[in-house]
Amino acid sequence: MGDLIVDPATRHVSRAGQEVQLTAREFALLEFLAAHPGQVLSRSRLLDHVWDANYTGSTNIVDVYVGYLRKKLEYRSAGR
Repeated sequence: MGDLIVDPATRHVSRAGQEVQLTAREFALLEFLAAHPGQVLSRSRLLDHVWDANYTGSTNIVDVYVGYLRKKLEYRSAGR
């Protein structure tokens, strides 16, 4: 995906050659999104795959984690 590299075997993520530190949940979300390029994925589907089956909270948690990923991944090529 452009300058983004996601390695499921080593759980390593880099953008523009710079390592990006992600939590286990952030990595699982990014890995699932990367495996489905160009697809619209519902919050329910993301919850089913990334969160525990016993999760009973709000689907808003998906929005929160997508926000975390955006913040950690944006502008890496600019060194921010």
